[in-house]
Amino acid sequence: PLAHAYQLDKSDIESAYVLGLLAYDLDQFDTGSNMLRAFVAVKDAGQDAERARQLSRAYTLLACIEHAKGQRTVARRMASRAVEADAENATARRLLNELNAL
Repeated sequence: PLAHAYQLDKSDIESAYVLGLLAYDLDQFDTGSNMLRAFVAVKDAGQDAERARQLSRAYTLLACIEHAKGQRTVARRMASRAVEADAENATARRLLNELNAL
């Protein structure tokens, strides 16, 4: 159902972000990953602080999904991008530190 909701208007990138967060919260990780990847593909963190936080959160969730799948290299890259987008993202920093320690 969430994937179908996004299919209605793929040009609405904010919907991809919100539906990606919802899918993640509902443990629909493949759907969430697809939507969050669509979001980060077109988002520019340099525009304002709120967008940077959204981008960072999206990358953090993607890192968590990849880490759960055992894809440490991809998870590390996503966590690093999350920290680059928002250096104050404590969850991303913690995950990146954990991944670097492995």
